[in-house]
Amino acid sequence: MCTSEYLSRFDTVLVDTCTVLHDKFIGFLESIEDSDPILTPKLIIPQCVLMELGKFENEESPRGEQTRSVQNALPIYQQKGILTILDHPQKTFRPDEFFLSYAPHRQNERILFITQDYALCRDLVGMNRSASCYGYPVCVKRLSFFGTLQDFDMTRIPKAYTKLSDRTNAKAVFEQLIN
Repeated sequence: MCTSEYLSRFDTVLVDTCTVLHDKFIGFLESIEDSDPILTPKLIIPQCVLMELGKFENEESPRGEQTRSVQNALPIYQQKGILTILDHPQKTFRPDEFFLSYAPHRQNERILFITQDYALCRDLVGMNRSASCYGYPVCVKRLSFFGTLQDFDMTRIPKAYTKLSDRTNAKAVFEQLIN
């Protein structure tokens, strides 16, 4: 199954900062662009991701170069309708933005979250297993070295990175993120 076909199964496809900084991200966008226009999904990049990218744009490093190339490419893919930059009234960076802004949409929407962060994956899987969080489970994928979506190897997710258990509720997730 091609990437666009898989992405079309979801109502919302969110992209995290570490995925935007992945060296295969622009190739990933190109593969979506080359697909059937009917199946072309719309990726959502929260405004806080762009604000976080702004911290790296002046670096003289591979991360700075990737940031500048992504910042040049994003408006092109916005115009083509492949991605949307979601602006929020709050103009500060919020690491807990997913849990506050998007998790409530789980009741009505199927959400795919693309991240490279194992700890965040563990938190999202923990939220899926929580008895107090209702709705569709949030699907979490990562970009591979080839620029395709792949599952996380759950055996590699370090437990030391997070104190969250499999029975965590959204309030505990929020408290963990702000402390």
